[in-house]
Amino acid sequence: MILGYLLSTTDMSKKTRMFLCILGATGAGIRYISTVAWSTNSSGLNHAFWGYLSFPTVFLAVGVFVAVKYGPWKKLEQNPGIRRAVTTLASTGLGVYVTHMLVLQTLQNLTKLGTESGWWRFVMPFVIYVISVMSVLILKKIPVFRAIVP
Repeated sequence: MILGYLLSTTDMSKKTRMFLCILGATGAGIRYISTVAWSTNSSGLNHAFWGYLSFPTVFLAVGVFVAVKYGPWKKLEQNPGIRRAVTTLASTGLGVYVTHMLVLQTLQNLTKLGTESGWWRFVMPFVIYVISVMSVLILKKIPVFRAIVP
């Protein structure tokens, strides 16, 4: 929480921002490469660097935060298509949060994929998100559900 506050209130030079983004990419690399390498040598998924406070995770979070904070948002805001897409996706946030576990469990039952498989870990989060967004958008079009769906 303190780190997030400091990152949000501190104005950084371009050199510092680049360093923190590289640190974030390095954290992601350490996290995912070590997980694959160490899981291959053990009998299951190795969770050594998957805690919220492990250094690769903190580096990754800092890199993402800085990249988003200093992203080219002014240029993107000027594009009406991007503005409309972001507004639409933002309006589904709470609905996605509420429905994603139902979608996740349904897909687990339908696909019979183990949650520790690479396919489930790297592809299914995007599939779950897209299905959840589509479900919320469809429910918002139905008059009875429009008042219920956030």
